[in-house]
Amino acid sequence: ERDDSVTMGTLQESIKTINEQVQQQRKCERNKVGIFWDWENIEIPKPGNGNASVPALLKNMRTDLLDYGKEIKQSRIYHDSSKAHSIVKHHRRSIANQGWEIVDCPCVKFRPREKDSKDTKDKDTKDKPTEEDSTEGLNVKEVVDKKIIVDIMEFAYDHYEEGATVVIISNDADYGYMLSHLQNKGIYVVVVYSANADELTQVGDESLDFSHFI
Repeated sequence: ERDDSVTMGTLQESIKTINEQVQQQRKCERNKVGIFWDWENIEIPKPGNGNASVPALLKNMRTDLLDYGKEIKQSRIYHDSSKAHSIVKHHRRSIANQGWEIVDCPCVKFRPREKDSKDTKDKDTKDKPTEEDSTEGLNVKEVVDKKIIVDIMEFAYDHYEEGATVVIISNDADYGYMLSHLQNKGIYVVVVYSANADELTQVGDESLDFSHFI
């Protein structure tokens, strides 16, 4: 029994070593890196209390993530400027100076259709988007995740043959299905998370805690 235990332990270590070697080889074969940041899930923490300044954080992130390829082809931050927790103005310049592209994704607000309404005129206006700031009584359709998904798929398609790494900065498990399919196509996936992202981190080839860059 002791010999069997030793043999099993040795086998598990061998498998682990082989997996690490394969993963490292896949990582080295990557060429283009695309970084896609879901700001609504993970925001830049306020400087101070040991946190790095915004320029320093973005520089650290660029330096570390460049290890996953030869060139960072895209680095985009997605947010909704109409929301209170959107990117503040004094961060925008720092973000732009570090070479990041800010993608504004305003949500679409619409009033739910009332099935019992007999007024045709009212029915025609029920689902029309509104510019009201308040979302009370409204259905809110988010577009951030949809833009991220489309951009990631386009990036993967454009750089598939030369080798691509997709870095997603988010805690949202809804991206898991897409990322799994990209891995099946040979795309290397890195998940940067902050908290409560167990499902998403299990999908990626690698996962990094956002605090690593702070």
